[in-house]
Amino acid sequence: MRTLFLLPLLLLAPAAAPAGSPTLDTRWTEAARAAVVRSGGQIRLPEVRVYDGRGRLLLRNFGGGKPGAIVPQVAAALRGGKTIAGPSLTESLRALETRDGRAALPQLRGDRRIIVIDYWATWCVGCKVVSRELAEWSAKQGGKVLLVRAETDPMQGKPVQHRYFDKDGKEIKAS
Repeated sequence: MRTLFLLPLLLLAPAAAPAGSPTLDTRWTEAARAAVVRSGGQIRLPEVRVYDGRGRLLLRNFGGGKPGAIVPQVAAALRGGKTIAGPSLTESLRALETRDGRAALPQLRGDRRIIVIDYWATWCVGCKVVSRELAEWSAKQGGKVLLVRAETDPMQGKPVQHRYFDKDGKEIKAS
């Protein structure tokens, strides 16, 4: 009986997750990766989506890679509790799978925690800032937050066409 109770917890916390920081390490499914490739491989990163305990979208942030910027935005969205238009939690999780190829959605059904999805890529410098700050913040939340780290590199090592955006969401053209 005790083993059955602990099994779901083991699925949510990979061995590399820091203590006190529930983290689910995921990647895009082949279907999600193919959709980005079809769109020309353009990705707007970093992206953070914050869902409350009922699965409602509270924040969708692009380009928050400036040090110290993302955590206050996440905290303000959680305090405000105002829902916004965007992908549902189910839609977001359907595009993700764990590192061992299992679908992410079934593992999180019924999870009533705040879920923060951090979309990142290996080539994205701003993503590293956001990921580090979200990991530190979620570790301090006492298990109330599940950080889903979603690797989104669609080209898997091939050149990616980068797009850069300023803090107001306007595209910065490369010179």
